Amino acid sequence: MNEGDKVKVKVLSIDKAGQKIGLSIKETTEDENAVELAKYATDEEATTNLASVFGDIMKQFEDDK
Repeated sequence: MNEGDKVKVKVLSIDKAGQKIGLSIKETTEDENAVELAKYATDEEATTNLASVFGDIMKQFEDDK
């Protein structure tokens, strides 16, 4: 990163007395990842069982016996 580069940051703190600001690039990307994950997350409960997932494979083993 060089002086003058444009970057997206999250403001973590502002110290008016010390004339400082705390910034984070990492937290910005973490926030973006959380937003992206929220697009695909649901409150629905997954309902399945091993037989429905591996049923065809289990049947092949039984047929081979």
